[in-house]
Amino acid sequence: MTAAVTRTERTRSEHEVFRAGFIAGLIKLGFDTTLAPLILLDPWGVMRRQAAIVLGRHVVPLNAPFGLGTGIVALAVHFALSFFYAYLLILALRRTSRLAGIAIALIFGVAIYLFNFYVLTGIFPWFVDVRGVPQLVSTVVFTVTVSFVYYAMHPPPRLEEIGPSSQHSSRMVL
Repeated sequence: MTAAVTRTERTRSEHEVFRAGFIAGLIKLGFDTTLAPLILLDPWGVMRRQAAIVLGRHVVPLNAPFGLGTGIVALAVHFALSFFYAYLLILALRRTSRLAGIAIALIFGVAIYLFNFYVLTGIFPWFVDVRGVPQLVSTVVFTVTVSFVYYAMHPPPRLEEIGPSSQHSSRMVL
């Protein structure tokens, strides 16, 4: 019976990550395309850069064709990262209050932004020119959305449930 419970918990956890990552990823994608003109990019600029992680820097310039294949690769990269970051954040949100979870999400969003746009630019230099407030806001909106979706699926535990005598099992089994 333990294996069945573990499998059920794992499936539930995978669905939580998928839902939170997908919803937050869609919202971030919307932010990225609507905020793009604020950082002097075409609406597909961020997607071009995401596709370039797989396809190479030749898809970044404005005069490079942006076809269906580039769009599919960009979406695959975008949502793979969305699911990965949602997974990491949900690990941190387990058994936290909503207020603490939102604070964690804000800090995690800033950390992701700094990692993506300052550390990874050593490998993917085409992200340097999109550093700034719009991407920071977009990333923080992503992480806060993950926390809202997660807490909508799992109301935070009551204070008396958080103590050491709590018999609740961890929700994240992935």
